[in-house]
Amino acid sequence: MICFSADVLRLVDGIFRTFYFQWVALPSRCRNSQEQLTLAQPHRATKPAFLTGTSSEFLGKKPWPRVVRQRSVVVVIGPEAVGKTSVAKRILGGVALRLNTHQMQESLIRRVREGKWPQDMVQAEGLVLDGPVWLRGRLGVVELLKELLVQRARQKRRTLVVQSDSDGSIDELIGVMPPGTLAVIGLRFPKGKRGRLRFARRICREVGAPEQAANGTEKLDPWRYQHVIDAVRRWPEPPTRSAETDTTLGPLDPFLFG
Repeated sequence: MICFSADVLRLVDGIFRTFYFQWVALPSRCRNSQEQLTLAQPHRATKPAFLTGTSSEFLGKKPWPRVVRQRSVVVVIGPEAVGKTSVAKRILGGVALRLNTHQMQESLIRRVREGKWPQDMVQAEGLVLDGPVWLRGRLGVVELLKELLVQRARQKRRTLVVQSDSDGSIDELIGVMPPGTLAVIGLRFPKGKRGRLRFARRICREVGAPEQAANGTEKLDPWRYQHVIDAVRRWPEPPTRSAETDTTLGPLDPFLFG
C-alpha cells in the first residue's frame, strides 16, 4: 500500500500549486486574474460505475462485467486481506508493473522535477498502484495522479488502483477523473453463516479435510479467509474466536479455488 510521507506530500503539493496551475493548466488569458480561483478547482466528475461482491465472485469463471472490461481505470477497494490484489491481477490478465510505496514516491518526485512521468509507468501495458493514501486536501498530488491515469487511458493502457484505507483519499481521486474512464469494485467478506460456511467447506475439499472441519469457523472473530484456512488445517483442534495465522503450516492462497 502506498503511504506517502507528510514531508513529500507537502513538497509536491506546494510545488504543483505554485507552478502547474499558474503556468500550465490555466490559459494565458486567465493568468494573474480573478478567474484563477475558479478555474484552479478540480473538475468534479459524475459518479463512476460501482460493483460489489466477494473476491470469489470476481475470480470465478463468469466473464467480467462489460464496464470492467471497457474502463481504462479500475479502482479496487475493500478491507485488508479481502483479495484486492488477486482481483487486480485477474483484471489485467498479463504481466503488470506494480509500484510499492517507495517506488511511487520516487516517481512522484521525478514527475515534479522533470515535468513528466517516467516512461516505464506511462508505457506499461498494465499498471497497479498499491494505494495511495493521505490524498485528502492534497490537490497537487491528486492532480498529478489524475494526469498519469488520463495519459495512460488515452493510450488504451489499463491502470488498477488498489485501496484499503478509508481516509477519503480514493474519493479525492475518483472525484477528479473524467466521466466514463473509471469503474470501482468494492470487495467484502462473505456475509452470514451460510456464505462463510460455504467458503470453509470449499477449503475442506481443497486440503482433503472432512467437511465437519468447517464447523465453527463462521464464528471466527475477526473473520478472514486465511483464518478459516488455518482453522481447517489445524482440525480437529477447535477454531478460536480470535484466530492467528499459523505460519508453520505455510500459507494457502484462498483465491486459487475460483
